Amino acid sequence: EEYVMLVSAYSLYIGIASSVLAVVGFGALAKSVPKPVRTGFKWGCAVGVLVSALPNGLFQGGGSQLKQLAKEQSLLNAYATKYKVYFPGIVNAANVVFALSRPMLWSLAPTVLFVAGGALFLR
Repeated sequence: EEYVMLVSAYSLYIGIASSVLAVVGFGALAKSVPKPVRTGFKWGCAVGVLVSALPNGLFQGGGSQLKQLAKEQSLLNAYATKYKVYFPGIVNAANVVFALSRPMLWSLAPTVLFVAGGALFLR
């Protein structure tokens, strides 16, 4: 329930900030940013959202189930945990590799909803 409240508040704040920036005329400044930079920013955001949504989309228990399975079964996760001080985000990357390489551990209902929702959203 706390997570829902946090996401709701975040969405509200982003909406207010977007409205203020639109009134101030920030769109004209944003249009001056080169297209490759805008494209890279959009792809970076998309990859970040995908990586954070992937555990909830493939496993019944979400991120906690993925972390537990990766900790128990993945040598890559052990190395990633060892070097996370030097490479922030390496544990998440290792968990994504683990999740995508083990489709036999996916739960059917969340996977079907995740893929169908993704396909619908990408249209």
